[in-house]
Amino acid sequence: MTDLPASVHARSLRATRPVQATRAPAALRQLISMLIDLGAIWVAFWLAYLARYRYEIGGEVFSFNQRAFGEFTGRIALFTVFFLVLALVRGVYRISTWTSLLDEMGLVAGTLTIAMGGWILTAYLSQFSPSRLLFVYAWSIALGLLFLVRVIRRRARESLWARDIGVRWVLIAGNGHSGRRLMQMLMATPGMGLRVAGYVDPGHGRTSLAAGSKRGVVRAQRLGSLDDIPSILNRTTVDEVILALPSDDQARSLEIANWCRAAGVPFRVVPDLLQLSLDRVQLEEISGVPLLSVRAASIRGANAVAKRTIDLLGSILLLIVLAIPMTIAAIAVRRTSGGNVLQRRAMVGRCGVPFTQYRIGASMADPAAPPSWIQRSHLDGAPQLVNVLRGEMSLVGPRAQTPNQTNSYQDWQRPRLLIDPGMTGLWFSNGHTDLTFDEMVRLDLFYAEHWSAWLDLKILLRTAVALFQGRPRR
Repeated sequence: MTDLPASVHARSLRATRPVQATRAPAALRQLISMLIDLGAIWVAFWLAYLARYRYEIGGEVFSFNQRAFGEFTGRIALFTVFFLVLALVRGVYRISTWTSLLDEMGLVAGTLTIAMGGWILTAYLSQFSPSRLLFVYAWSIALGLLFLVRVIRRRARESLWARDIGVRWVLIAGNGHSGRRLMQMLMATPGMGLRVAGYVDPGHGRTSLAAGSKRGVVRAQRLGSLDDIPSILNRTTVDEVILALPSDDQARSLEIANWCRAAGVPFRVVPDLLQLSLDRVQLEEISGVPLLSVRAASIRGANAVAKRTIDLLGSILLLIVLAIPMTIAAIAVRRTSGGNVLQRRAMVGRCGVPFTQYRIGASMADPAAPPSWIQRSHLDGAPQLVNVLRGEMSLVGPRAQTPNQTNSYQDWQRPRLLIDPGMTGLWFSNGHTDLTFDEMVRLDLFYAEHWSAWLDLKILLRTAVALFQGRPRR
C-alpha cells in the first residue's frame, strides 16, 4: 500500500474519531458569526442615531423631535431578533465555504431588508415615529458593516488556508471521469478550504494525479486500493471521504459508506448518472415519483427578452463611456502601425451563424512583442460593443470561436453554440488564462442553464474587478 504524502503524515494519527468532533467547531463558528453580526447591527444603529440626531445629517431636527438613544434600545433588540430568526431560516450561517461574496451579500442584504421592513411595521403599529432617515441610515450602515465583516473574515480564512490551517482533508474514492474532475477542481482552487489527502481506486493505475493551480502544479497521491480505506481512516485524520465510483458499483459504495460510519468520518457521494454534471440535473416529481431531467443549455422566452434588453442598454452606455478612450486608442494604432485601425475576424455566433467580429488593430500585433497599453487594458475588444448592438454577440456569454475551432467540437461541446458569444463570461471572471477549453465549455453550459439577470450582473462586476487588477490575457 502506498504511504500517505508528507503533508498528511505530519498530522496526528488516531484510531477513530466521533462525528461530534467535526460538528462542534462548525457550531462554534456559526455562534461567533452571529454574535459579530449582532454587534455590527448595534453599531450601525448607534452611528445612524448620531448621524441623524446629534449631527442632524439630512436636515435640522427640532427640539420637540429629539429622542434619546435609550428610547431605541428595546426596538433595536427587537430588530436583532427579527434579523437573527430570518438569517437562520434563510441559511445565512449555513452557506458553504465556496459560496461567492456576491452571493452571500445578496442573501444578507435580502435578510436585512426584510428585517428592516418588519421593524418599520412594528414602529408604525406602536405609533413610534422617529426620523425616517434613521431607517435609511441604519440599513445602509448595517449593510456596509456586514459586508466589511465578511470581507475581513474571508481574508483571514484564506490566509489561514494558505498555511493549511483549518482546512479539511478529503479522501477521494475513485479515479474515473468524475473522480479526476473533482480532484483537479479541488487542487486548482485552494480557496475552498479543502485539500486532497489522496485518492484510492479499484485498480493499479497511476501513482499520482497532477493539476495546475495558482500555486503551480500540485499532485494527489494514490494511497492504495478501495480495500485499504479502513486502514487509511484508522491511521490518519481524514476529515471527509467523497465517493466517485461508477453507478454499476453500488455495492462497493455501500460498503465504503459503512466503513466511513464505523470510523465516524463524514462522506458524500458524486452520482455517476451517464456522467452528467450535477448542475445540469433537475429533480422533479409526479405524485411522489422522482424524475430527473437535464436542463437545456439555452436562454429562451422571457429570459431571452430580458437578456437582450440588458445587452442593448449596457452596450449603449459603455459605448458612450468608452468613446473617448476608443478614439485615443484608434489614433495610437494609426500612428504606430499605419495600418487599419479596425480589424475584422470571421467568428461563429449563435446556432453556428457566422458573423464579423470587430477589434482595434492592436490585437493583431506580433505575439512575441510585449503587450501595449491597449492590450493590457483589454480596450482592443471594445468595438465588440457594436456586435452586441447588432445582436451578433452579448455582453456576457461563451467566448467567441473561429469556424476552424467550432468544426473540431465534440458532440457534448456543441450546446455552447445555442447562445450568443459574449465579450466576457464565466470563462473570464474565473481566470481564462488558467482554464482548459473543456473547463471553459463546462462553465459556458452552466451559465446557459442557470442564466439570470443577477448572474449577468455578478459576471460584469467580476470582470470589472479583473480588468482593474490587470488580469493577463491569453
